[in-house]
Amino acid sequence: HLQIDSAEYRRALPRGAVSALHGGRFADAADLLEQQWRLAGPSHAALTRRLEALAGAGQARAAVGLARKHEKTLAGGVRAWIGNLQTVAARLAEADQLLLQGNTPEGLWRFGALARAHPREATLCANLALTHRRLGRLELAAAGYRVALTWSPTEEWLWTDYGLLL
Repeated sequence: HLQIDSAEYRRALPRGAVSALHGGRFADAADLLEQQWRLAGPSHAALTRRLEALAGAGQARAAVGLARKHEKTLAGGVRAWIGNLQTVAARLAEADQLLLQGNTPEGLWRFGALARAHPREATLCANLALTHRRLGRLELAAAGYRVALTWSPTEEWLWTDYGLLL
């Protein structure tokens, strides 16, 4: 990585990192946030953003390792990241339960709402795609898997599910 040490770079770094994160460029965001961490030092908010970026870039092991390393000193940042994951996981489980109970329209609506609220969450996109596949909506299923693979192209299970559709 090219290291630029200037006052202007240090001032622009936080905006660039957040822009990359919100733009779905998770690997870029992770790199920029790591540089910001080194220049400005750790904080709860910086840790939460770094964890989000690493996880979004498909580097779950690195995210978990970083969370474990700082769980005592920056517990607030770790809790915020885990809280976001738990909320999404709970809503995902509710939608899945509705489908298992045969309430397909409500389950489909919930999966769609979750995918729209968290468009960069590959698991949500894949679950919505699986629901479409189960309902015989194959074109929508294929589109959902392609979106999921855009965000997590190294996840083997996504490729397997997409391959089963084809």
